Amino acid sequence: RMKRGYENFRNNGGQVGRKVGYKKSDISILLENDKIVELLKLGYSVRSIMTLSGKSNGLIMKVKKILQNLEVYTFLKHFKVISYKLIKYLG
Repeated sequence: RMKRGYENFRNNGGQVGRKVGYKKSDISILLENDKIVELLKLGYSVRSIMTLSGKSNGLIMKVKKILQNLEVYTFLKHFKVISYKLIKYLG
């Protein structure tokens, strides 16, 4: 019964799943957490950044991963060895 109701909803134009715009872009995450970016650039550890900023481990790791992807992207862009797949992956 539940499955038929779900299918009926979708067949009549209903949208399921997350809302559009739910996920923030990488740039907006970096801009909102500029203190974390600064501390990571200075070489602080994740745990010390947690203590200093009061932010969670997950957020700090997310910012760190975005920064690493950006650094790889700019490094490769500098040497002009970027493939289409890599650009698509890095956003």
